[in-house]
Amino acid sequence: MQHKQATAECVEYFFYLKINCMHYSMMSAIIFSIATMLLGCDNKNKQPLSDEIAGTYAAERQGVQTHAFSDKVLGNFFIRDTIFIKQIENGYEITNHRWRNTDYDTMGWRREYENAMKTHTVTFDKTDSALRSAMSFYAPIYLDLENKRLYLSSKRTNPYNKVGTDAGQQQAGNTPKQ
Repeated sequence: MQHKQATAECVEYFFYLKINCMHYSMMSAIIFSIATMLLGCDNKNKQPLSDEIAGTYAAERQGVQTHAFSDKVLGNFFIRDTIFIKQIENGYEITNHRWRNTDYDTMGWRREYENAMKTHTVTFDKTDSALRSAMSFYAPIYLDLENKRLYLSSKRTNPYNKVGTDAGQQQAGNTPKQ
């Protein structure tokens, strides 16, 4: 008789534990679901990182042009440099258009090919916000996503400002506006 009673008590205690464990499991699942929903709602307002990176970045530079042999001042030069970052399947494509104008000739704006960066692909490195190419001869491009700037040096000097978000709609043949 005692054996049957002990067995019945054990079975009853087992079901009690099972029900309480299921209760705590359900409570944990509910709490986890609520936390996930709250965190998920916060992230919906943020843009994906690729939207923050891709776009058109531009910089304007000017300086004094001297004669190569005599160091005589010829006049001023102006450079409009634009870097296009387009999202592709496995990273980003970098394209660079550089235009040059001078105040001492009548040639107007002309495309500068020799100093422009060649088109190449890069991937984003979150550790230092750099766009790095798999080919080692391309220097990393550093981004400041908060201020929407791009730098060609780790010293972060001479910024390129983000002027557009659709780098895929670039038109290669257009000269800069005056």
